[in-house]
Amino acid sequence: MKIFLTTLLCACTLAFSAQAQKTVTLEDIWTDNTFAPKRIDAIRSANDGEHYFVLENNRAIARFNLTTGLRVSELLDLSGIPNSPIERIDNYYMSPNERKILLTTKTQQVYRRSFDADFMSYDLETQTFQPISTRGKQRLATFSPNSQHVGFVQDNNLFFLDLQSNTETQVTTDGKRNHIINGTTDWVYEEEFGFTQGFHWSPGSDKIAFLRFDESDVKEFSMTMWGELYPTEYRYKYPKAGEDNSLLTLHVYDLKTAQTVAVPLTGYHDYYIPSFGWTTDNNEVFFMVMNRHQNQLDINVYNTQTQAIRTIYQETNQAYIDVPELIFTADKFIITSEKEGYNQIYEYAKSGQLIKKLTPENYDVTAVYGFDERNGRVYFQAAKHSPMHRDICWVNVDRRAPRVTVISPETGTNRAIFSRTYKYFVNTHMSAHTAPKYTLHDANCRLLKVLEDNAELNQKFEEYNFVEKTFGTIKNAVGDDMPYWIMRPKELVPGKKYPLLMYQYSGPNSQQVVDNYRNDCFWYQMLVAEGYIVVCVDGRGTGGKGEAYRKSVYLQLGKYETEDQIFAARHFGSLDFIDESRIGIWGWSYGGFLSTLCILKGNDVFSMAMAVAPVTSWRYYDNIYTERYMRKPSENADGYDDNSPINFVDMLQGAYLLVHGTADDNVHFQNAIDLAAALNNAGKHYDFYVYPNGNHGIGGGRIRLHLYQKMTDFIRKNL
Repeated sequence: MKIFLTTLLCACTLAFSAQAQKTVTLEDIWTDNTFAPKRIDAIRSANDGEHYFVLENNRAIARFNLTTGLRVSELLDLSGIPNSPIERIDNYYMSPNERKILLTTKTQQVYRRSFDADFMSYDLETQTFQPISTRGKQRLATFSPNSQHVGFVQDNNLFFLDLQSNTETQVTTDGKRNHIINGTTDWVYEEEFGFTQGFHWSPGSDKIAFLRFDESDVKEFSMTMWGELYPTEYRYKYPKAGEDNSLLTLHVYDLKTAQTVAVPLTGYHDYYIPSFGWTTDNNEVFFMVMNRHQNQLDINVYNTQTQAIRTIYQETNQAYIDVPELIFTADKFIITSEKEGYNQIYEYAKSGQLIKKLTPENYDVTAVYGFDERNGRVYFQAAKHSPMHRDICWVNVDRRAPRVTVISPETGTNRAIFSRTYKYFVNTHMSAHTAPKYTLHDANCRLLKVLEDNAELNQKFEEYNFVEKTFGTIKNAVGDDMPYWIMRPKELVPGKKYPLLMYQYSGPNSQQVVDNYRNDCFWYQMLVAEGYIVVCVDGRGTGGKGEAYRKSVYLQLGKYETEDQIFAARHFGSLDFIDESRIGIWGWSYGGFLSTLCILKGNDVFSMAMAVAPVTSWRYYDNIYTERYMRKPSENADGYDDNSPINFVDMLQGAYLLVHGTADDNVHFQNAIDLAAALNNAGKHYDFYVYPNGNHGIGGGRIRLHLYQKMTDFIRKNL
């Protein structure tokens, strides 16, 4: 349940002139893509740092000049190839020597990040295609650094193909679905540690480090898939809170000797390896090890020649540690840590000795883009000016007293893609008032070219009577500043009281009160035009404000988040233009968990709530996520039960809508079924809507439109 789960929330409203005449419809948002911005996707920097590659219309790949933005050459165009073996390019990867392109086609999604596809190598010199395998779809096909091999995973086994001889080598043979995984990750690692690449080539291309998951003892979860005469069962391994994980081992395969060696993990028990790879040394594998509570972190380096392991970094925390960003150079490493209260950047010698802290101020670093060794600069993204903004910055590691320089051009949310040489970057800027704008800059932020400004879309906004989203803070019961945004009609009728709809997600380290743009938020514009006021509040546990604020909910997920939403509802309900008897709240996933708790524990404040795909008991959710914040149920039973909506159904008084997809592999349909059973036993009346075979995102075809029509009708009837 990551930030992906917040894609169904609002993050944008636009303030424009009052000349607008049109009214937003649900079809505008969910089927006609009226407000979808133009994007620049699949940008790849060329090795020379002066050019970049772009995938065009899933049919062609072209080279562009960075400084001019002009298209200078075409590498591949399927339209001009008679009898092309592929019809569509889903994605592409340049070989390190830029003489070949790895193409993906006929992609089939597996889980959130994983997919199977037909991978094809295209030789730019001979203009010929070479399938990576003819035995079925592959996963994670990756060029070796010398561009001579492609590693890939197929049927839970690791392989590599010699592109010159077209010889395939099978590295592992014991892969079996729901038992052994080689070279990629299991479901819970993919979902909670956010990676699927379970193998990495050494810098010299002569070795492969890979993970092996033995999930034989992990319990299976089954989902019924409807639509056939006899429905089928989909079964996969899903370790719930307190249950067994996969047994994980790390291995190194040597291409020269065709031998595999297991990295010794003596002294570790019930551990995670949330990140691994190679240092700049061809004989050194680094790997992070976390204990099950995720409050102890070791970074180790394994020497493939001596088979010795040395620990270069250790960290402990009273609550938990987020997986750090890590960059190795020949003699040092750069790492992020929140050990001093905010997520900051530190420089260490490769021996493990701290050199200095690179970011001296109190704000959260939210992404690290890379290290320019030639100029000694670390480039990163941070909430430097405020928690609701994102700035692009650099800091020079060679200064005795590091100083951070902001290079993003405008206030709002900025994201960067740097060239290989860090000489240029493409900046994506957006705000609550503007659609995404893509601009090219040099490393000191001098504007070189506007690549896409979405001017047509910004002009289109003027045709609608959009209201302005305004930001502010209110203090909660213990004096914390809680950021919020509010959307309300431009002209309030004197003496009229308006119904209030609150939206929140509230999950640990998430943020919804951010100055950015999302093309799925126009639903709120539609509701405001109908006379509703919409508010979003980031209470305790959310991100951007340092460690103390986000970890204040540790061991008690739902307690303080619910208190803060109830407090905020009372605050806004006290305003003279809001009807305190008509306050509703809604959310998706973690937000559905919170909205459900709010209408139960805050039944004197909320008259309506909607919950889409909610967690209803943390005992049902996966162990990596849940135990990070709650520890095991056997260690913290009260923390699990004191805020499970299932245990408070007798408190329901207002109108409640529960929505869930039956094929949700993330937050299982079990959560909704058990809550519904408890509500029934308590004699409570509510609305329950099911999406057959719907996953956690509940989309596809006209399904999203159907869902939002359902919620809109529920709001109109009950708020």
